[in-house]
Amino acid sequence: MAKKNLVIQTYMGYASNDAVYCYGRVLLKKDAKQNIEKSKWQNFKNAITNLESDEVPNCPIIYTLNGKENKAICNSEGFFLIHEKLDNVHAEITLNIAVDTENLDAHYAIDGNNFVVPIMQIDANAQFGVISDIDDTILQTDVLSKLKWKLVYNSLFINASDRKIIANTNTWYQALQKKINPVFYISNSPWNMYNYLCNFLSKNNFPQGPILLRDFGKQKPDGLQDYNNHKA
Repeated sequence: MAKKNLVIQTYMGYASNDAVYCYGRVLLKKDAKQNIEKSKWQNFKNAITNLESDEVPNCPIIYTLNGKENKAICNSEGFFLIHEKLDNVHAEITLNIAVDTENLDAHYAIDGNNFVVPIMQIDANAQFGVISDIDDTILQTDVLSKLKWKLVYNSLFINASDRKIIANTNTWYQALQKKINPVFYISNSPWNMYNYLCNFLSKNNFPQGPILLRDFGKQKPDGLQDYNNHKA
């Protein structure tokens, strides 16, 4: 029987005070799409493909932070959380993730087993941080529409490059950032929307920053996030 190929989905993390903090997920590898097509039907198929993630539960991983190697185990949804202390948060940070193949179930395999995690480091001269919601704050989603039908339609049938921004929020955020103040984006959208939202932010010239999302459905007993206080 052919082995199932894995991939590590990395999400931008951040370094604050004396620690580095980031999420990631181990999934079955698939031909993921980034909703770049113009056809609404193709956008819909791509969106469904991206939303149907096949997580790898309890997968062993190895992460190397500034040359120091550590091991961890993903939870039942394939998520892992790295929260490590740092001696000097303003020094250059390197973080790499790999699947621990020596302790991996024999049914799985992985190619190119070295994933670099982007880390936003807080500038020593930062005056404040910007914490922004996404839905109807910078991205027009019509979350308050009847039965949320407009939100669903926009997410499934419109590609990221064609989504409408809330007027002038990109230039306002750039002015707030001033290249030194950190910007964080938060939403109750599922992690499956991460690449879609990254494309939206990049296309519309928003400042780079971590995007903090949540998982689908009811929180699992070994969940790594507090869903009730996700935006608190």
